[in-house]
Amino acid sequence: KNWEIAPSFAKKHGSKQIHENKHVAFQGMLPRETKDVEDYLNIFGYYTNRMFDETQRVCIHGWQKMKTHFKIIFKDTSDRTVELTQNWADLCMKLSDESISNSQKDK
Repeated sequence: KNWEIAPSFAKKHGSKQIHENKHVAFQGMLPRETKDVEDYLNIFGYYTNRMFDETQRVCIHGWQKMKTHFKIIFKDTSDRTVELTQNWADLCMKLSDESISNSQKDK
């Protein structure tokens, strides 16, 4: 395939420099295809950024909901644990009182 080099690029850099310096040659080769690739990069970059932003938004929103949910669950669990501990202490106290009163009756 013949490489397409724009005439303005060839005139600017000269034929000899293009043939001897591959970095200069690569800058001028396939300008239409290079522009197409850059356009695709811009398009895909836009959609990639949008997907990242949307994913981040959804995850943060979900995280906030889960945080609120777990705060409620942990508070309820803590309250129930305190209530059960208090009930257990009350039960132990009543049983202790009953055993003391039964031992005094036996005497």
